[in-house]
Formats: sequence, structure tokens, C-alpha cells
Amino acid sequence: MEKIKEIEKREFGFFVGSRENPVMVRKKRFRTQEDLENFIRTHNPLDCFVSVAYYDGGEWIGADLFFDLDSKENTTLARADAETIYEVLLDDFGLKEVTMNFSGSKGYHVIATDEVIRELTTRDRREICDYLIGKYKVETLDTKASIDVKRLRRIEGTINSKSGKLCSLIKSTVATKATAIAAAMTALLEEKIREQATDDLLDELDELSQPVRAGETAVEEGVNMEDEWRDFLSWLDDLIYKHIAEIEGVDKRGRYVYLLVKIISEDYGIDANTIQQRIEELIRENKLILYTDETGEYVRRKR
Repeated sequence: MEKIKEIEKREFGFFVGSRENPVMVRKKRFRTQEDLENFIRTHNPLDCFVSVAYYDGGEWIGADLFFDLDSKENTTLARADAETIYEVLLDDFGLKEVTMNFSGSKGYHVIATDEVIRELTTRDRREICDYLIGKYKVETLDTKASIDVKRLRRIEGTINSKSGKLCSLIKSTVATKATAIAAAMTALLEEKIREQATDDLLDELDELSQPVRAGETAVEEGVNMEDEWRDFLSWLDDLIYKHIAEIEGVDKRGRYVYLLVKIISEDYGIDANTIQQRIEELIRENKLILYTDETGEYVRRKR
């Protein structure tokens, strides 16, 4: 999950309840990243958002530069526009802290967190949008959303409940070494998983996905679905452990869950919320994944 800059100065919002009748909870505050992540694990909200603004005792003291690019009809164009804005912020404006995320739905977000831009007014931000549209022919930029200095944006690494997909990091100049390594390893592992998975294994996973797609949890025709899922996840655990166990600073559990949800939801059409909840259940039941010893270091799970 994204590490929030100056988290104690941010406002957070969450959609909770059912997807049919979601309720927005706003103005949540957290002192630390750990507090935020514990809240999300405990309450499992549908959607998670953070303010682009910074606050001091409830008073607005500035905001990141945020650009929202959406196109239901042409997400390829939205990505191209986001790439353009990302480069313009670096080259034309000389900013140093720029990030580009996939929203998890029909668009992309570009965020600049340099302190120099925090006090830009709504008018200043509109002029920047006009510049991008006029000079660089950006077509999918939502100006209204992009100039809103009190807007909440989706937190990278969390699920978009409308699509079931993850809001994910595309690239960033401010990623920590661990984040950069983890992002690179995610891409590598995706490739290796698809290379090393046999046709039989993929066929088996496709069969396993059927009751999950239908929202079923019961055993089907004498097959212990939990054992079948655990066998597949154990295989993936072996592969991931082999490739990232030696890399320091990578959140292996978080990266594992992120990668697993991404692959299964994209390749097999399973709702990401459903599969993430199932994986987290197995984690809580101590049936899966990598564990830590008393020093907090990741160690091999005993089977």
C-alpha cells in the first residue's frame, strides 16, 4: 500500500457497508502509516481515499497538485494523457516528486507532492490545466476534479469496489528503494508465474474460480475447495518466495496479496474483493503465506 506523505496532516475517507448501499465516512485522521493500515485490515472498507490537502488543526494549509484523467471509452488515451502530464511536470515545471497511478477503473491519476506547489490557488491550478489542454492537447483531463483543493483521491494499493480492480502504481520519482524494487518484482513475478504455470494448473485454477465467481463457498461434488485453493496458493507461495526472499525492505505479505489478487482477478474474472477477503482469511487462520520470526524477519513457512 502507498506510504502517505505527512500522514498526520491528511484527511481520509472510506466507503463502508455493502456495495449496493455504500456509506461514505470522512474526516478520519491517522497519526502513523501503521494506524492507517491496521484500520483498513480491521474494517475492510469498500474504498479508501486520502485528501490531496494538508491540514493543521482542521485548517487547510496546502494541497498536492493532482490531475484526474478519465475516459470510459478510451482508457489508452487517458493513459497517454497521464504520461504526458507526468513528463510535463518534470520537464516544464521542474518538479521532483511526481507519481502516476492507475485509478482501478477508467482512468489515471498524476500527483505532485513538491512543497513548492502546495499553496497554489484554485485559479493557479486551473491555469495549469488550461496550459496542458492548450499546449499538449490533453483530452481526458477532468479540470473540475483537478482544481478541487479539498478533493479526496483513491489510495494506491487499495481496491476500487466498482471495478474490483486495484488502484496501482504506474511510475514515480519519489518511490522508495523498497517500493521501486517491489514494483519491479511484481512485473517480473507476473511474467514468471505465467511462464511457469502449466496448462493443467491453469485449467485447475479456472475450475476453482467457477464457484468463487458464483459467490459459492460450499464444497462442490465432494471436492474440498479450501484444500484446492491452498494447493494453488502454496505453489504461488513457492514461486514468490524463491524470487523475493533475498530482497530487503520489500513488504512480502502485502506484495504477495497484491500480486495474487491482480493476477486472479484479471486473468479469471473473479471479483477482487472476494478473492482478497478469502486470502486474508487464510492469513488470519495461519494457513498461508510467509511468516515472521520473533525479530520480525520473514522466514519460510513450515508445511
